[in-house]
Amino acid sequence: MTATHLNFGDYLEHKYRTSPAKRKGERTRDRLEISAVRVLENKGYHDIRVADICEQADVSTATFYLYFENKTEITVAVLKNFTEQIISNRSQEKNENNAFSAIYNSNLSWVRQVRANAGLSRCLLQLQDQEGEFSQYFQRISYSWYKYVVKTTSKYITITTENNPVFLLATYAMGGMIDEIVRSQLVYPNPHLLSVLDEVAPSDENLAEFLSLLWYRSVFGTDPDLALLSYDCTKKLLAVKGPPSN
Repeated sequence: MTATHLNFGDYLEHKYRTSPAKRKGERTRDRLEISAVRVLENKGYHDIRVADICEQADVSTATFYLYFENKTEITVAVLKNFTEQIISNRSQEKNENNAFSAIYNSNLSWVRQVRANAGLSRCLLQLQDQEGEFSQYFQRISYSWYKYVVKTTSKYITITTENNPVFLLATYAMGGMIDEIVRSQLVYPNPHLLSVLDEVAPSDENLAEFLSLLWYRSVFGTDPDLALLSYDCTKKLLAVKGPPSN
């Protein structure tokens, strides 16, 4: 996905439309996958039917079964593609010369992508609950992502972090915090949280900066340069210090 095509369905349509010419069978499979993404986004995994995908793709159910065994197989295929594309987007280096900006850009990318694909993000949770193999896949790719974050963190501090389980656990904890906030905002909206966000962090940029400051403090044990912050509420959070040490 790109800034122009944050929605995964739009991204796939653009990708397949601009790719080199394919055989008819490959084009049909592409159309089925795009249609599955559209229906999953709107209906969710539990309510999707093969007939819905076929209607969206304008193909017969007999044609569908030439390519996929059932709705689960095509859902797994497109959600793996979706997950790997999100990871790829978040891990793209922007040659940041400071840790806070790197954390902020990654978190902002995550918030924006979930906002553009809230239905698919919900399907990720639904499928993990029902399909153990997919759940294991998602755990593996999440672990790889957090290992990558720990590795890149080592560029900004003087101690070795790559094989440090403490930093890995801290990264898991901060990632879990951000995932829960974003899911409660966009995937399964929590009205109580939404009211707080409206008051404290009304934009994606505000929220990404606020969460990134918490992440930075947790991992580095200090505050970033004030000049890197643009949001007044985040700056106010800098004034919140822990109890004095004895």
